[in-house]
Amino acid sequence: MSKMIQRLNINEQISYLKVGIELGIFSVSDAAQWADDQIATQEDPAYELIELSLMSDSNRYEIADQLVRIGAPSLNPAEVLPCLLAKAHKRLLNEPDFGRILAEGLYRSWSASIYDFPEILSPCGYFDDAYSLAENGVYGTTDQITRELLEFTSRFKNCAELFSA
Repeated sequence: MSKMIQRLNINEQISYLKVGIELGIFSVSDAAQWADDQIATQEDPAYELIELSLMSDSNRYEIADQLVRIGAPSLNPAEVLPCLLAKAHKRLLNEPDFGRILAEGLYRSWSASIYDFPEILSPCGYFDDAYSLAENGVYGTTDQITRELLEFTSRFKNCAELFSA
């Protein structure tokens, strides 16, 4: 996983990691590595952090739940999405099939917010339905939707500096 800039406190890091895991941007192994990194810097790490470090066989939703046991996310999804979408953009350039996974995650996040994202994030509710329509031959193609998703995520490229290589 890209290292998060050290200026973020642990609850802010949890915010990014939790939403990133739920969207499929970060993997289970990314979360375990983050936990390992946290453990290495602490004299007496919390049991929940140690558990996360050992959860490599878990699914992303179990990981997201465990993150909340470690600390309370201090930022809401709408606050972290722009920088996560910058990271997703880079991945989409190399893995177009990731678009479908991202679209599903964006829709879940948008609906969990009770459809209350800022205007710039309003397309988050569009892509999952668009992929479904394209896959069923009703409207458009999946390649077209992936291009639209790439165009949408490119708006957030300036947020990429949150993550180092």
